[in-house]
Amino acid sequence: MLKRKKIRTPDAILVAILLLTILIYLLLSIKKEKPKPLYDFGKAFNELNIRKIDKAKLRSSITIAAEYLMDNIDDDGKFVYKRNKDSTVEVNHKYNTLRHAGSVYALCRYYEYSNDKRALEAVVRTAGYLKRNMLAPIKMHDNLMGVWSRPQINNDGSTAIVKLGGNGLGLLALSNVEKLKAGFISADTLDMIADFLLFMQKPNGGFYSKYYPGKKQRDDSWTSLYYPGEAALGLLSLYELNNKPKYLNAAADALAYLAKKRKGKLRVEADHWALIATSVLFAKDENIKANKKNIRLHGIQVSKSILLENPQNISSSPYFGSLSSDGRVTPTATRMEGLLAALQFIPHERESLIYSIVLTINKGVGFLMNSQIKEGELKGGIPRQRIVTDSLAMSYGVKPDLNRMGEVRIDYVQHALCAMIQYDELF
Repeated sequence: MLKRKKIRTPDAILVAILLLTILIYLLLSIKKEKPKPLYDFGKAFNELNIRKIDKAKLRSSITIAAEYLMDNIDDDGKFVYKRNKDSTVEVNHKYNTLRHAGSVYALCRYYEYSNDKRALEAVVRTAGYLKRNMLAPIKMHDNLMGVWSRPQINNDGSTAIVKLGGNGLGLLALSNVEKLKAGFISADTLDMIADFLLFMQKPNGGFYSKYYPGKKQRDDSWTSLYYPGEAALGLLSLYELNNKPKYLNAAADALAYLAKKRKGKLRVEADHWALIATSVLFAKDENIKANKKNIRLHGIQVSKSILLENPQNISSSPYFGSLSSDGRVTPTATRMEGLLAALQFIPHERESLIYSIVLTINKGVGFLMNSQIKEGELKGGIPRQRIVTDSLAMSYGVKPDLNRMGEVRIDYVQHALCAMIQYDELF
């Protein structure tokens, strides 16, 4: 008679653990929402009976915009912050830490897009300036680092402070540089910059806007439209490098706070940084503590609000496609960045909204390209206001800003460059 072989107790425990592990994995797989592929935007263009922007012209505009930034960097890595097409206009020598960081990020995006080695060299130089001159410890907090706005750099006579947005964009820039050039900055330093953002975050997900050295320290007496979204995007960018859940959840909490703050409002701030951060969050498809449904609805709310403010210009107008009634270019560029990001998380079922956004984007990016300076010393630059004759501007109800119409600032170029790259990548 055959004897039945007994399973030893340790073996039985191992089998049970293995079966339990498989069961948990299957349950998590069922629960986890798989990301849907992008909407078929070709269908949207066909239904709307519109043509996509000519790719050759678009890529030319992208290239010369990037070249403008690369051509306007000093030997020490500082950008030539502002120039003017009108040589008779005196240009002041103020600077801006946030816009420096944003322009470094734009060059990172361009290098990823083009693989242009000159762009990588420009990234390293300008990020090196940021690291040497703007990055410093937070006194009395040995484990924190801040991206400082300093009067000797900004030339504005202000007090040295750390702005939430500057720290967010600084983290965004430096973490992206590290992705392109490993070893540029230490992992510990990036964590200390991110931990400063967590130090500035309130339990409800909101933030203190500024940090002053000394007794005052964290201050929320003034709030910025863009700072929370900039902070969230910086945290998400670092999360892509180190996968630390605390940065993912802090970013999600920031977006959830904005969703709660704006809930129920028809018109809200055109918060493009929050839209970009939301698209990155949903691309990760990670489990987070915050309510993802509310975050998505907030993104849809911001997108709808942008569409509501869309001025209707006839196709023959030099301002056709502009989302600003005063002829300025950058408000359109930032809204393009936001709407292009929103298309990556808006559900397919919201087809009419997708169509409206695609139509607005196609006109808006066309306006950016038409506004770009195509020749001369400032070739590739994006002016403050669409450059037209005074009489033509006034005939369309736009008051020409005589001294600043031809002003080119690095952030004007940064935002238009990123929007045009997004368009080419998405469509």
